[in-house]
Amino acid sequence: MMSQSGISNRVFCSVLLLVTLTVFACERASKQNLLDSGEAMTLPFVDATPESGLGVYVHETGAEGKFWFPESMGPGLGIIDYDGNGLPDILVAGGGKWSGSDWNSVWLFRNDGGLQFSDVTQSVGLAGSDSYSMGVVVADYDGDGLEDFLLTSLQGVSLYRNEGGSFTDRTAEAGLSIDSGWSTSSTFFDADQDGDLDLLVGHYVDWSQDGDLWCSNDGTDKTYCTPTIYDGEPLRFYRNERGVFENATGEMGFATGSGKTLGVVAGDLYGSSQPDVYVANDTEPDQLFVADASGRFDDVGLRVGIAYDERGRARAGMGVDYGVIDESGIPSLVVGNFAEEMIGVYQRLGTDVFVDRSAALRIGLPSLKTLTFGLALVDVNLDGHLDLVAANGHIQPEIGRIRDNVTYAEPPHVFVNRGDGSFADVVSADMDLAEPMVARGMSYADLDRDGDPDVLFVENSGGLRLWKNESVEKGRVGAVIDLRDRRENVVRPSTTLGSTIEVFSGGNRMIRWVKSGGSYMSSNESAAHFGWTEATKVDSIRIRWPDGEVQVEDDLVIEPFMVIDRKNL
Repeated sequence: MMSQSGISNRVFCSVLLLVTLTVFACERASKQNLLDSGEAMTLPFVDATPESGLGVYVHETGAEGKFWFPESMGPGLGIIDYDGNGLPDILVAGGGKWSGSDWNSVWLFRNDGGLQFSDVTQSVGLAGSDSYSMGVVVADYDGDGLEDFLLTSLQGVSLYRNEGGSFTDRTAEAGLSIDSGWSTSSTFFDADQDGDLDLLVGHYVDWSQDGDLWCSNDGTDKTYCTPTIYDGEPLRFYRNERGVFENATGEMGFATGSGKTLGVVAGDLYGSSQPDVYVANDTEPDQLFVADASGRFDDVGLRVGIAYDERGRARAGMGVDYGVIDESGIPSLVVGNFAEEMIGVYQRLGTDVFVDRSAALRIGLPSLKTLTFGLALVDVNLDGHLDLVAANGHIQPEIGRIRDNVTYAEPPHVFVNRGDGSFADVVSADMDLAEPMVARGMSYADLDRDGDPDVLFVENSGGLRLWKNESVEKGRVGAVIDLRDRRENVVRPSTTLGSTIEVFSGGNRMIRWVKSGGSYMSSNESAAHFGWTEATKVDSIRIRWPDGEVQVEDDLVIEPFMVIDRKNL
Protein backbone atom coordinates (compact mmCIF):
# COMPACT_ATOMS: atom_id res chain seq x y z
CA MET A 1 0.00 0.00 0.00
CA MET A 2 1.29 3.45 -0.82
CA SER A 3 2.11 5.70 2.11
CA GLN A 4 0.01 8.85 1.88
CA SER A 5 2.45 10.91 3.94
CA GLY A 6 5.32 9.64 1.83
CA ILE A 7 3.88 11.28 -1.25
CA SER A 8 4.32 14.82 0.00
CA ASN A 9 7.78 14.10 1.40
CA ARG A 10 9.06 12.86 -1.93
CA VAL A 11 7.69 15.56 -4.24
CA PHE A 12 10.71 17.92 -4.04
CA CYS A 13 13.23 15.15 -4.66
CA SER A 14 11.09 13.79 -7.49
CA VAL A 15 11.08 17.18 -9.22
CA LEU A 16 14.89 17.29 -9.09
CA LEU A 17 15.00 13.75 -10.43
CA LEU A 18 12.64 14.77 -13.22
CA VAL A 19 15.03 17.50 -14.37
CA THR A 20 17.90 15.04 -14.44
CA LEU A 21 15.90 12.42 -16.35
CA THR A 22 14.63 14.97 -18.85
CA VAL A 23 18.17 16.11 -19.69
CA PHE A 24 19.30 12.51 -19.96
CA ALA A 25 16.41 11.59 -22.25
CA CYS A 26 17.10 14.52 -24.55
CA GLU A 27 20.79 13.65 -24.87
CA ARG A 28 20.45 9.89 -25.27
CA ALA A 29 20.57 8.45 -28.77
CA SER A 30 18.17 5.65 -29.65
CA LYS A 31 19.56 2.16 -29.37
CA GLN A 32 19.69 -0.09 -32.41
CA ASN A 33 17.42 -3.07 -31.99
CA LEU A 34 15.00 -5.29 -33.79
CA LEU A 35 12.60 -2.44 -34.50
CA ASP A 36 15.14 -0.79 -36.81
CA SER A 37 14.40 -3.43 -39.43
CA GLY A 38 11.84 -2.67 -42.10
CA GLU A 39 9.81 -5.77 -41.21
CA ALA A 40 9.42 -4.82 -37.55
CA MET A 41 8.45 -1.24 -38.34
CA THR A 42 5.50 -2.20 -40.53
CA LEU A 43 2.01 -2.66 -39.18
CA PRO A 44 1.11 -6.31 -38.53
CA PHE A 45 -2.55 -5.65 -39.42
CA VAL A 46 -4.81 -6.03 -42.44
CA ASP A 47 -8.33 -4.65 -42.70
CA ALA A 48 -10.67 -7.63 -42.28
CA THR A 49 -13.88 -5.60 -42.02
CA PRO A 50 -15.41 -6.25 -45.47
CA GLU A 51 -15.57 -10.05 -45.06
CA SER A 52 -16.37 -10.10 -41.34
CA GLY A 53 -20.15 -9.62 -41.30
CA LEU A 54 -19.79 -6.55 -39.06
CA GLY A 55 -20.85 -4.17 -41.83
CA VAL A 56 -24.51 -4.25 -40.78
CA TYR A 57 -23.72 -2.18 -37.71
CA VAL A 58 -24.18 1.60 -37.88
CA HIS A 59 -23.98 3.89 -34.88
CA GLU A 60 -27.05 6.11 -34.54
CA THR A 61 -26.63 9.68 -33.26
CA GLY A 62 -30.13 10.99 -33.96
CA ALA A 63 -28.57 14.14 -35.44
CA GLU A 64 -31.11 16.44 -37.10
CA GLY A 65 -29.01 19.58 -37.39
CA LYS A 66 -29.60 20.77 -33.82
CA PHE A 67 -26.05 19.86 -32.71
CA TRP A 68 -27.14 18.43 -29.39
CA PHE A 69 -24.13 17.67 -27.23
CA PRO A 70 -24.44 13.86 -26.82
CA GLU A 71 -24.46 13.30 -30.58
CA SER A 72 -20.72 13.81 -30.80
CA MET A 73 -19.63 11.53 -27.94
CA GLY A 74 -20.42 7.85 -28.55
CA PRO A 75 -19.99 4.95 -28.91
CA GLY A 76 -17.96 2.36 -27.04
CA LEU A 77 -17.76 -1.41 -27.44
CA GLY A 78 -16.86 -4.49 -25.43
CA ILE A 79 -15.56 -8.03 -25.75
CA ILE A 80 -17.65 -10.84 -24.24
CA ASP A 81 -17.79 -14.61 -24.57
CA TYR A 82 -21.55 -14.74 -24.12
CA ASP A 83 -22.01 -18.39 -25.16
CA GLY A 84 -18.97 -19.75 -23.33
CA ASN A 85 -17.39 -21.40 -26.37
CA GLY A 86 -14.00 -19.71 -25.93
CA LEU A 87 -14.39 -17.35 -28.89
CA PRO A 88 -14.65 -13.63 -28.11
CA ASP A 89 -17.92 -12.04 -29.21
CA ILE A 90 -18.49 -8.31 -29.78
CA LEU A 91 -20.88 -5.92 -28.00
CA VAL A 92 -21.37 -2.41 -29.38
CA ALA A 93 -23.38 0.52 -28.02
CA GLY A 94 -25.92 1.57 -30.64
CA GLY A 95 -26.48 5.21 -29.67
CA GLY A 96 -29.98 6.57 -30.07
CA LYS A 97 -32.50 8.90 -31.62
CA TRP A 98 -34.46 11.82 -30.18
CA SER A 99 -37.79 10.40 -31.33
CA GLY A 100 -39.11 7.02 -32.38
CA SER A 101 -37.76 3.65 -31.35
CA ASP A 102 -36.32 2.04 -34.47
CA TRP A 103 -32.75 1.39 -33.31
CA ASN A 104 -30.87 -0.99 -31.04
CA SER A 105 -29.39 0.41 -27.87
CA VAL A 106 -26.81 -2.38 -28.02
CA TRP A 107 -25.72 -4.87 -30.68
CA LEU A 108 -24.22 -8.32 -30.17
CA PHE A 109 -22.17 -10.11 -32.82
CA ARG A 110 -21.47 -13.82 -32.31
CA ASN A 111 -18.01 -15.04 -33.27
CA ASP A 112 -18.49 -17.89 -35.75
CA GLY A 113 -14.75 -18.51 -36.11
CA GLY A 114 -12.38 -17.45 -38.84
CA LEU A 115 -13.14 -13.75 -38.15
CA GLN A 116 -16.73 -14.26 -39.29
CA PHE A 117 -19.51 -12.72 -37.17
CA SER A 118 -23.29 -12.95 -37.06
CA ASP A 119 -25.69 -10.36 -35.69
CA VAL A 120 -27.57 -12.17 -32.89
CA THR A 121 -28.91 -9.06 -31.17
CA GLN A 122 -32.55 -10.08 -31.54
CA SER A 123 -32.16 -13.78 -30.80
CA VAL A 124 -30.43 -13.14 -27.45
CA GLY A 125 -33.08 -10.67 -26.27
CA LEU A 126 -31.21 -7.40 -26.79
CA ALA A 127 -33.09 -5.88 -29.72
CA GLY A 128 -34.89 -2.59 -29.20
CA SER A 129 -34.29 0.89 -27.92
CA ASP A 130 -34.76 1.73 -24.27
CA SER A 131 -31.91 4.23 -23.94
CA TYR A 132 -29.54 6.53 -25.81
CA SER A 133 -26.53 4.32 -25.20
CA MET A 134 -22.90 5.30 -24.74
CA GLY A 135 -20.59 2.50 -23.58
CA VAL A 136 -20.14 -1.10 -22.51
CA VAL A 137 -18.25 -2.89 -19.73
CA VAL A 138 -18.17 -6.67 -19.31
CA ALA A 139 -17.82 -8.78 -16.16
CA ASP A 140 -19.37 -11.73 -14.34
CA TYR A 141 -21.01 -9.60 -11.65
CA ASP A 142 -22.92 -12.44 -9.98
CA GLY A 143 -20.15 -15.06 -9.99
CA ASP A 144 -22.07 -17.73 -11.90
CA GLY A 145 -19.33 -18.25 -14.49
CA LEU A 146 -21.15 -16.39 -17.28
CA GLU A 147 -20.10 -12.97 -18.53
CA ASP A 148 -22.67 -10.19 -18.06
CA PHE A 149 -22.47 -6.56 -19.14
CA LEU A 150 -23.36 -3.02 -18.14
CA LEU A 151 -24.60 -0.51 -20.70
CA THR A 152 -24.12 3.21 -19.98
CA SER A 153 -26.40 5.85 -21.48
CA LEU A 154 -28.02 9.25 -21.13
CA GLN A 155 -30.59 7.57 -18.89
CA GLY A 156 -28.17 6.03 -16.40
CA VAL A 157 -27.07 2.39 -16.57
CA SER A 158 -28.64 -0.91 -17.59
CA LEU A 159 -27.34 -4.23 -16.24
CA TYR A 160 -27.84 -7.30 -18.44
CA ARG A 161 -27.47 -10.75 -16.91
CA ASN A 162 -26.31 -13.65 -19.02
CA GLU A 163 -28.84 -16.45 -18.70
CA GLY A 164 -26.74 -18.97 -20.61
CA GLY A 165 -26.80 -17.60 -24.13
CA SER A 166 -29.50 -14.95 -23.78
CA PHE A 167 -29.82 -11.81 -21.67
CA THR A 168 -32.33 -10.28 -19.29
CA ASP A 169 -32.36 -6.73 -17.97
CA ARG A 170 -31.69 -7.02 -14.22
CA THR A 171 -31.15 -3.32 -13.55
CA ALA A 172 -34.01 -3.00 -11.09
CA GLU A 173 -33.41 -6.30 -9.28
CA ALA A 174 -29.74 -5.42 -8.90
CA GLY A 175 -30.54 -2.05 -7.33
CA LEU A 176 -29.09 0.04 -10.15
CA SER A 177 -32.28 1.87 -11.15
CA ILE A 178 -31.10 4.64 -8.82
CA ASP A 179 -28.33 5.51 -11.29
CA SER A 180 -29.65 8.28 -13.52
CA GLY A 181 -28.16 10.92 -15.79
CA TRP A 182 -25.44 10.74 -18.42
CA SER A 183 -23.24 7.73 -17.61
CA THR A 184 -20.11 7.04 -19.64
CA SER A 185 -17.18 4.77 -18.74
CA SER A 186 -17.33 2.28 -15.91
CA THR A 187 -15.37 -0.56 -14.37
CA PHE A 188 -16.03 -3.61 -12.23
CA PHE A 189 -13.49 -4.40 -9.50
CA ASP A 190 -13.45 -5.88 -6.01
CA ALA A 191 -13.02 -2.64 -4.07
CA ASP A 192 -13.65 -4.09 -0.61
CA GLN A 193 -11.96 -7.43 -1.34
CA ASP A 194 -14.90 -9.55 -0.31
CA GLY A 195 -14.95 -11.62 -3.51
CA ASP A 196 -17.82 -9.69 -5.15
CA LEU A 197 -17.28 -7.33 -8.06
CA ASP A 198 -18.21 -3.78 -7.14
CA LEU A 199 -18.97 -1.09 -9.72
CA LEU A 200 -17.67 2.40 -10.36
CA VAL A 201 -19.68 4.41 -12.89
CA GLY A 202 -18.34 7.54 -14.51
CA HIS A 203 -20.81 10.33 -15.25
CA TYR A 204 -20.33 13.23 -17.62
CA VAL A 205 -22.37 16.46 -17.46
CA ASP A 206 -25.83 17.64 -16.47
CA TRP A 207 -27.46 17.81 -19.90
CA SER A 208 -31.02 17.71 -21.23
CA GLN A 209 -32.69 18.68 -24.47
CA ASP A 210 -34.33 21.63 -22.78
CA GLY A 211 -31.03 22.68 -21.22
CA ASP A 212 -28.89 22.35 -24.35
CA LEU A 213 -26.59 25.37 -24.75
CA TRP A 214 -25.66 27.25 -27.93
CA CYS A 215 -22.03 27.08 -29.07
CA SER A 216 -20.34 28.35 -32.22
CA ASN A 217 -16.89 28.54 -33.77
CA ASP A 218 -17.71 31.49 -36.05
CA GLY A 219 -20.35 33.35 -34.06
CA THR A 220 -23.06 32.44 -36.58
CA ASP A 221 -23.54 28.70 -36.95
CA LYS A 222 -24.18 26.38 -34.05
CA THR A 223 -21.75 23.54 -33.39
CA TYR A 224 -21.13 20.95 -30.70
CA CYS A 225 -20.16 22.35 -27.32
CA THR A 226 -17.29 21.34 -25.09
CA PRO A 227 -18.06 20.36 -21.48
CA THR A 228 -16.55 23.52 -19.96
CA ILE A 229 -19.90 25.34 -20.03
CA TYR A 230 -21.86 22.51 -18.37
CA ASP A 231 -21.93 21.37 -14.75
CA GLY A 232 -20.29 18.00 -14.27
CA GLU A 233 -21.89 14.90 -12.78
CA PRO A 234 -19.74 13.06 -10.21
CA LEU A 235 -18.63 9.45 -10.03
CA ARG A 236 -20.91 6.88 -8.43
CA PHE A 237 -19.71 3.80 -6.61
CA TYR A 238 -21.92 0.78 -5.95
CA ARG A 239 -20.97 -1.97 -3.52
CA ASN A 240 -21.97 -5.46 -4.62
CA GLU A 241 -23.75 -7.41 -1.91
CA ARG A 242 -24.32 -10.83 -3.47
CA GLY A 243 -25.62 -9.49 -6.76
CA VAL A 244 -27.42 -6.44 -5.38
CA PHE A 245 -25.68 -3.07 -5.57
CA GLU A 246 -25.79 -0.39 -2.89
CA ASN A 247 -24.67 3.21 -3.35
CA ALA A 248 -21.55 3.66 -1.22
CA THR A 249 -19.98 6.57 -3.09
CA GLY A 250 -19.33 8.78 -0.08
CA GLU A 251 -18.53 5.97 2.31
CA MET A 252 -15.79 4.60 0.03
CA GLY A 253 -14.25 7.99 -0.77
CA PHE A 254 -15.36 8.49 -4.36
CA ALA A 255 -17.49 11.59 -3.75
CA THR A 256 -14.72 13.96 -4.85
CA GLY A 257 -14.03 15.95 -7.99
CA SER A 258 -16.29 17.65 -10.50
CA GLY A 259 -17.13 14.69 -12.68
CA LYS A 260 -17.08 14.90 -16.49
CA THR A 261 -15.57 11.41 -16.51
CA LEU A 262 -14.82 9.65 -19.79
CA GLY A 263 -12.23 7.03 -18.82
CA VAL A 264 -12.07 4.60 -15.87
CA VAL A 265 -9.83 1.61 -15.21
CA ALA A 266 -8.92 -0.29 -12.03
CA GLY A 267 -5.85 -2.30 -11.08
CA ASP A 268 -3.18 -2.87 -8.46
CA LEU A 269 -0.83 -0.10 -9.59
CA TYR A 270 1.37 -0.14 -6.47
CA GLY A 271 1.74 -3.86 -5.83
CA SER A 272 -0.17 -3.65 -2.58
CA SER A 273 -2.73 -6.38 -3.41
CA GLN A 274 -5.38 -3.67 -3.21
CA PRO A 275 -7.04 -2.16 -6.29
CA ASP A 276 -6.39 1.43 -7.35
CA VAL A 277 -8.55 3.39 -9.83
CA TYR A 278 -7.38 5.75 -12.57
CA VAL A 279 -10.02 8.23 -13.78
CA ALA A 280 -9.79 10.60 -16.77
CA ASN A 281 -12.03 13.66 -16.70
CA ASP A 282 -12.84 16.00 -19.57
CA THR A 283 -11.52 19.54 -18.78
CA GLU A 284 -11.36 18.65 -15.07
CA PRO A 285 -8.40 17.26 -13.11
CA ASP A 286 -7.75 13.56 -13.64
CA GLN A 287 -7.87 11.39 -10.53
CA LEU A 288 -6.05 8.44 -9.00
CA PHE A 289 -7.83 6.68 -6.15
CA VAL A 290 -5.71 4.65 -3.74
CA ALA A 291 -7.07 2.65 -0.80
CA ASP A 292 -5.87 3.47 2.71
CA ALA A 293 -5.49 1.05 5.61
CA SER A 294 -9.24 1.11 6.30
CA GLY A 295 -10.14 0.26 2.71
CA ARG A 296 -11.46 3.74 1.94
CA PHE A 297 -10.19 5.41 -1.23
CA ASP A 298 -8.32 8.71 -1.34
CA ASP A 299 -7.86 10.78 -4.51
CA VAL A 300 -4.10 11.35 -4.67
CA GLY A 301 -4.06 12.56 -8.28
CA LEU A 302 -2.85 16.07 -7.48
CA ARG A 303 -0.16 14.89 -5.09
CA VAL A 304 1.30 12.27 -7.43
CA GLY A 305 1.28 14.50 -10.52
CA ILE A 306 -1.43 13.09 -12.83
CA ALA A 307 -4.19 15.67 -12.24
CA TYR A 308 -2.88 18.44 -14.50
CA ASP A 309 -0.44 18.91 -17.37
CA GLU A 310 3.05 20.39 -16.91
CA ARG A 311 1.59 23.91 -17.08
CA GLY A 312 -0.94 23.26 -14.34
CA ARG A 313 -3.96 22.95 -16.61
CA ALA A 314 -6.64 20.28 -16.67
CA ARG A 315 -6.73 18.52 -20.00
CA ALA A 316 -9.64 16.92 -21.85
CA GLY A 317 -9.10 13.35 -20.64
CA MET A 318 -10.74 10.59 -22.68
CA GLY A 319 -9.69 6.92 -22.72
CA VAL A 320 -7.26 5.37 -20.22
CA ASP A 321 -5.10 2.31 -19.73
CA TYR A 322 -2.03 1.17 -17.79
CA GLY A 323 0.80 -1.29 -18.27
CA VAL A 324 4.55 -1.80 -18.08
CA ILE A 325 6.23 -0.13 -21.06
CA ASP A 326 9.90 -0.31 -20.00
CA GLU A 327 12.30 -2.48 -18.01
CA SER A 328 11.26 -1.07 -14.62
CA GLY A 329 8.42 -3.50 -13.99
CA ILE A 330 6.35 -0.51 -12.84
CA PRO A 331 3.07 0.26 -14.64
CA SER A 332 2.71 3.53 -16.51
CA LEU A 333 -0.60 5.35 -17.07
CA VAL A 334 -1.77 6.48 -20.52
CA VAL A 335 -4.62 8.86 -21.33
CA GLY A 336 -6.08 10.20 -24.56
CA ASN A 337 -6.56 13.96 -24.73
CA PHE A 338 -7.95 16.69 -26.96
CA ALA A 339 -6.20 18.09 -30.04
CA GLU A 340 -3.23 20.33 -29.10
CA GLU A 341 -2.88 18.46 -25.77
CA MET A 342 -1.01 15.24 -26.72
CA ILE A 343 -1.56 11.77 -25.37
CA GLY A 344 -0.39 11.61 -21.75
CA VAL A 345 2.09 8.91 -20.71
CA TYR A 346 2.74 9.01 -16.97
CA GLN A 347 5.74 7.05 -15.72
CA ARG A 348 6.35 6.63 -12.01
CA LEU A 349 9.47 8.03 -10.40
CA GLY A 350 10.55 6.31 -7.21
CA THR A 351 7.64 4.96 -5.21
CA ASP A 352 4.93 7.56 -5.65
CA VAL A 353 5.17 10.44 -8.11
CA PHE A 354 4.26 10.22 -11.81
CA VAL A 355 5.70 12.39 -14.59
CA ASP A 356 4.27 12.83 -18.09
CA ARG A 357 7.07 11.65 -20.42
CA SER A 358 5.01 11.58 -23.61
CA ALA A 359 7.34 13.94 -25.46
CA ALA A 360 10.51 12.12 -24.38
CA LEU A 361 9.00 8.81 -25.47
CA ARG A 362 8.23 10.28 -28.92
CA ILE A 363 4.48 9.92 -28.48
CA GLY A 364 3.74 13.57 -27.71
CA LEU A 365 4.55 15.33 -30.97
CA PRO A 366 2.84 12.86 -33.35
CA SER A 367 -0.31 12.98 -31.18
CA LEU A 368 -0.37 16.77 -30.82
CA LYS A 369 -2.85 17.43 -33.64
CA THR A 370 -5.11 14.43 -33.10
CA LEU A 371 -7.99 14.03 -30.66
CA THR A 372 -7.66 10.63 -29.03
CA PHE A 373 -10.67 8.86 -27.55
CA GLY A 374 -10.05 5.12 -27.16
CA LEU A 375 -6.57 3.75 -26.55
CA ALA A 376 -4.89 0.65 -25.21
CA LEU A 377 -1.48 -0.73 -24.32
CA VAL A 378 -1.12 -4.07 -26.12
CA ASP A 379 1.77 -5.97 -27.72
CA VAL A 380 0.63 -5.79 -31.34
CA ASN A 381 3.82 -7.21 -32.93
CA LEU A 382 4.49 -9.87 -30.29
CA ASP A 383 8.00 -8.77 -29.34
CA GLY A 384 7.30 -8.74 -25.60
CA HIS A 385 6.88 -4.94 -25.34
CA LEU A 386 3.56 -3.17 -24.90
CA ASP A 387 2.69 -0.86 -27.79
CA LEU A 388 0.09 1.92 -27.81
CA VAL A 389 -2.90 1.93 -30.16
CA ALA A 390 -5.05 5.09 -30.28
CA ALA A 391 -8.46 5.75 -31.86
CA ASN A 392 -8.77 9.33 -33.09
CA GLY A 393 -11.48 11.66 -34.37
CA HIS A 394 -12.60 15.21 -33.70
CA ILE A 395 -15.97 16.30 -32.30
CA GLN A 396 -16.61 19.25 -34.63
CA PRO A 397 -17.32 18.41 -38.30
CA GLU A 398 -16.21 21.87 -39.48
CA ILE A 399 -12.88 21.88 -37.61
CA GLY A 400 -10.84 21.62 -40.82
CA ARG A 401 -12.12 25.02 -41.97
CA ILE A 402 -11.06 26.88 -38.85
CA ARG A 403 -7.90 25.09 -37.63
CA ASP A 404 -4.74 24.33 -39.58
CA ASN A 405 -3.64 20.69 -39.70
CA VAL A 406 -6.66 19.48 -37.70
CA THR A 407 -9.35 17.36 -39.33
CA TYR A 408 -12.68 15.85 -38.31
CA ALA A 409 -11.85 12.29 -39.42
CA GLU A 410 -8.34 11.31 -38.35
CA PRO A 411 -6.07 8.29 -38.89
CA PRO A 412 -5.33 6.11 -35.87
CA HIS A 413 -1.98 5.92 -34.13
CA VAL A 414 0.00 2.72 -33.59
CA PHE A 415 3.02 3.59 -31.47
CA VAL A 416 5.38 0.62 -31.56
CA ASN A 417 7.55 0.23 -28.48
CA ARG A 418 11.19 0.19 -29.58
CA GLY A 419 12.25 -1.47 -26.33
CA ASP A 420 14.78 1.28 -25.65
CA GLY A 421 12.61 3.86 -23.94
CA SER A 422 10.98 5.30 -27.05
CA PHE A 423 8.10 4.65 -29.44
CA ALA A 424 7.61 5.05 -33.20
CA ASP A 425 4.26 5.87 -34.85
CA VAL A 426 4.16 3.34 -37.70
CA VAL A 427 0.93 4.54 -39.32
CA SER A 428 1.85 6.51 -42.43
CA ALA A 429 -0.40 8.33 -44.88
CA ASP A 430 0.20 5.87 -47.73
CA MET A 431 -1.17 2.90 -45.79
CA ASP A 432 -4.68 1.57 -46.34
CA LEU A 433 -5.00 1.32 -42.56
CA ALA A 434 -4.39 5.06 -42.30
CA GLU A 435 -7.87 5.80 -43.64
CA PRO A 436 -9.25 8.57 -41.42
CA MET A 437 -12.03 7.71 -38.98
CA VAL A 438 -14.27 9.60 -36.58
CA ALA A 439 -13.30 6.95 -34.06
CA ARG A 440 -14.45 6.77 -30.46
CA GLY A 441 -14.23 3.39 -28.73
CA MET A 442 -11.58 0.76 -29.41
CA SER A 443 -10.98 -2.71 -28.02
CA TYR A 444 -8.66 -5.61 -28.62
CA ALA A 445 -9.03 -9.38 -28.42
CA ASP A 446 -7.60 -12.45 -30.09
CA LEU A 447 -10.72 -12.87 -32.18
CA ASP A 448 -9.44 -15.78 -34.31
CA ARG A 449 -7.57 -17.50 -31.45
CA ASP A 450 -4.24 -17.66 -33.25
CA GLY A 451 -2.36 -15.98 -30.39
CA ASP A 452 -2.09 -12.36 -31.52
CA PRO A 453 -4.37 -9.41 -30.61
CA ASP A 454 -6.80 -8.15 -33.23
CA VAL A 455 -8.12 -4.60 -32.89
CA LEU A 456 -11.61 -3.12 -33.23
CA PHE A 457 -12.55 0.53 -33.74
CA VAL A 458 -16.06 2.00 -33.72
CA GLU A 459 -16.97 5.31 -35.33
CA ASN A 460 -19.35 8.03 -34.30
CA SER A 461 -22.26 7.93 -36.76
CA GLY A 462 -20.40 5.16 -38.55
CA GLY A 463 -19.51 1.51 -38.39
CA LEU A 464 -17.07 -0.99 -36.95
CA ARG A 465 -13.54 -1.46 -38.23
CA LEU A 466 -11.72 -4.78 -37.69
CA TRP A 467 -7.95 -5.06 -37.99
CA LYS A 468 -6.71 -8.64 -38.23
CA ASN A 469 -3.28 -9.19 -36.69
CA GLU A 470 -0.88 -11.28 -38.80
CA SER A 471 2.08 -11.36 -36.41
CA VAL A 472 1.80 -15.11 -35.83
CA GLU A 473 1.58 -15.74 -39.56
CA LYS A 474 4.84 -13.80 -39.91
CA GLY A 475 6.65 -16.06 -37.47
CA ARG A 476 6.05 -14.45 -34.08
CA VAL A 477 4.71 -16.43 -31.10
CA GLY A 478 1.70 -15.29 -29.09
CA ALA A 479 -0.38 -16.59 -26.22
CA VAL A 480 -3.59 -15.51 -24.56
CA ILE A 481 -3.75 -16.58 -20.91
CA ASP A 482 -7.24 -16.90 -19.46
CA LEU A 483 -7.55 -17.36 -15.70
CA ARG A 484 -10.39 -19.40 -14.23
CA ASP A 485 -11.53 -20.17 -10.71
CA ARG A 486 -13.53 -23.37 -10.93
CA ARG A 487 -12.65 -24.89 -7.58
CA GLU A 488 -15.39 -27.21 -6.35
CA ASN A 489 -14.59 -27.07 -2.65
CA VAL A 490 -15.21 -23.35 -2.18
CA VAL A 491 -18.57 -21.80 -1.38
CA ARG A 492 -18.26 -19.34 -4.20
CA PRO A 493 -15.35 -18.95 -6.65
CA SER A 494 -13.71 -15.54 -6.47
CA THR A 495 -13.26 -13.17 -9.38
CA THR A 496 -10.14 -13.27 -11.52
CA LEU A 497 -10.43 -9.55 -12.31
CA GLY A 498 -7.58 -7.76 -10.58
CA SER A 499 -5.13 -10.63 -10.95
CA THR A 500 -1.54 -9.97 -11.98
CA ILE A 501 0.26 -12.38 -14.33
CA GLU A 502 4.04 -12.49 -14.66
CA VAL A 503 5.60 -14.65 -17.37
CA PHE A 504 9.31 -15.54 -17.16
CA SER A 505 11.03 -16.81 -20.28
CA GLY A 506 14.64 -16.76 -21.42
CA GLY A 507 15.67 -14.33 -18.71
CA ASN A 508 12.87 -11.87 -19.57
CA ARG A 509 9.79 -10.96 -17.59
CA MET A 510 6.44 -9.75 -18.89
CA ILE A 511 3.69 -8.42 -16.61
CA ARG A 512 0.00 -8.13 -17.45
CA TRP A 513 -3.16 -7.40 -15.46
CA VAL A 514 -6.63 -8.88 -15.72
CA LYS A 515 -8.99 -5.91 -15.83
CA SER A 516 -12.36 -4.60 -16.95
CA GLY A 517 -13.10 -1.22 -18.45
CA GLY A 518 -10.40 1.04 -19.77
CA SER A 519 -10.06 2.64 -23.20
CA TYR A 520 -13.02 4.96 -23.93
CA MET A 521 -16.39 3.64 -22.75
CA SER A 522 -15.14 0.20 -23.79
CA SER A 523 -13.96 -3.15 -22.47
CA ASN A 524 -11.13 -5.33 -23.82
CA GLU A 525 -10.82 -9.08 -23.64
CA SER A 526 -10.14 -9.82 -19.98
CA ALA A 527 -7.62 -12.54 -20.80
CA ALA A 528 -3.98 -11.39 -20.88
CA HIS A 529 -1.87 -11.24 -24.06
CA PHE A 530 1.83 -12.15 -24.30
CA GLY A 531 4.28 -12.30 -27.19
CA TRP A 532 7.73 -13.54 -28.17
CA THR A 533 9.85 -13.14 -31.27
CA GLU A 534 10.57 -16.85 -30.92
CA ALA A 535 9.86 -19.33 -28.14
CA THR A 536 8.23 -22.70 -27.48
CA LYS A 537 8.10 -22.80 -23.67
CA VAL A 538 7.94 -20.45 -20.72
CA ASP A 539 10.11 -21.03 -17.67
CA SER A 540 7.35 -20.08 -15.25
CA ILE A 541 4.12 -18.15 -14.84
CA ARG A 542 3.48 -16.40 -11.54
CA ILE A 543 -0.14 -15.45 -10.79
CA ARG A 544 -1.15 -13.21 -7.94
CA TRP A 545 -4.87 -13.58 -7.45
CA PRO A 546 -6.98 -10.61 -6.26
CA ASP A 547 -6.91 -11.83 -2.66
CA GLY A 548 -3.09 -11.82 -2.66
CA GLU A 549 -2.59 -15.58 -2.94
CA VAL A 550 0.24 -16.54 -5.32
CA GLN A 551 0.27 -19.51 -7.69
CA VAL A 552 3.26 -20.56 -9.82
CA GLU A 553 3.16 -22.78 -12.91
CA ASP A 554 6.53 -24.03 -14.23
CA ASP A 555 7.83 -25.18 -17.61
CA LEU A 556 4.71 -24.73 -19.74
CA VAL A 557 4.46 -25.22 -23.49
CA ILE A 558 3.22 -22.05 -25.21
CA GLU A 559 -0.19 -22.43 -26.82
CA PRO A 560 -2.20 -19.70 -28.61
CA PHE A 561 -4.92 -19.98 -25.94
CA MET A 562 -3.97 -21.14 -22.47
CA VAL A 563 -6.43 -21.63 -19.61
CA ILE A 564 -4.95 -21.68 -16.11
CA ASP A 565 -7.18 -22.81 -13.27
CA ARG A 566 -6.81 -21.61 -9.73
CA LYS A 567 -5.53 -24.30 -7.38
CA ASN A 568 -6.02 -24.88 -3.70
CA LEU A 569 -2.71 -23.96 -2.10
